[in-house]
Amino acid sequence: SYTSLINGKVENGRQKTINETLSNLIADFTNSEATHVYNALFKELLNLIEDINDKSGNSLKRSKNSDEQHLGVKPDSVDYLKRVLLETVPENELRDQEVLKEFKTILPENIEKLANRICIDHRWLVSFERFNGIFGAGDDIENKNKRKSLAFAILNNKHAEKSSVLSPQSTFENTLLRTVVIEGHFEKVLNKLAGIESAQALLFRILTWHYSSLFISQKLPELRVSKDSKGHYFDVEESEDRRKIAEKAKSFTQNIDFRKFLIENLDQLNMESIELTIHYLVFTQFDDSKFNFDEKRMENILSICLASVSANATLLLINNAKFAEHETIYFRKYLLKVTTDHKVDLKNKIQCFQHEDITEDQKIKVINNLGLSEE
Repeated sequence: SYTSLINGKVENGRQKTINETLSNLIADFTNSEATHVYNALFKELLNLIEDINDKSGNSLKRSKNSDEQHLGVKPDSVDYLKRVLLETVPENELRDQEVLKEFKTILPENIEKLANRICIDHRWLVSFERFNGIFGAGDDIENKNKRKSLAFAILNNKHAEKSSVLSPQSTFENTLLRTVVIEGHFEKVLNKLAGIESAQALLFRILTWHYSSLFISQKLPELRVSKDSKGHYFDVEESEDRRKIAEKAKSFTQNIDFRKFLIENLDQLNMESIELTIHYLVFTQFDDSKFNFDEKRMENILSICLASVSANATLLLINNAKFAEHETIYFRKYLLKVTTDHKVDLKNKIQCFQHEDITEDQKIKVINNLGLSEE
């Protein structure tokens, strides 16, 4: 009766609910007062559509992609009930044992083949999502190399861009990619993601997650990196505090040259990633002789805009200078050190810039805010 349960059953022109169908089936076999218990049991075992809830309303059903092997688990490419009824694994399904053996004993020369399977074969992707813990186990060199090789084999795969392996909050991101970042490959991961158009949301999530980790694990808030009521950062007066912040930020971000990364990838990055990378850059510069977070941030934005011909560089500057707030003071302070030719070039960039979200009035305001109107 499994087919009628999952597809629904029509009697006298009316669609019967799962509860009705299942209760009637059970009643045919038992007159027990515990029919409702059997009902709940079989709904759970067969992973039927209607959830079973406890008294607090929380679903008792496990994730359909659980790494457990029982009838209540029913991923897109696996049907354990069908396996039990057939007493074999259907030809179109992968055998869990073979998948697990492949994951556990994968040789370096077969990593790219496995990555290709994960990217083009939904069955292998589901298996990877279920049993990926195998790749997260072990801190020895062999396992670290295996994780690194598989992560970059997936990122390098020509089918990855169209595969759901790079989808939001994927297993690939949460388990494999984040582990590889922590193990010392942050820069390589960023550079790879920057080159994949469909991975820009993933790149931003990796940046955001690592940025949060920077504050939590390195305890930067304890070094008085605080904001005032308007959301602006106070100066960090003590040189020892500034040195500690810079050292911890550089160490945690594996000494990445974020300015170079930005200039090389501005055209590929979305604006959220660009803004966040600016913050990374500023924290690695905390050891300057005199530090103000907002001032250093604006200085970096202007410096990058002057050094790059990317439209995103100009958009970044306009977005940060189109309001007549005190931040423009920091832009002007930096511009005092810039040659007249650079100022003229910057003014022309702003005047010629075309973007659906930027009006002509806003461009004029930015030019005035930056003190470029006479250039």
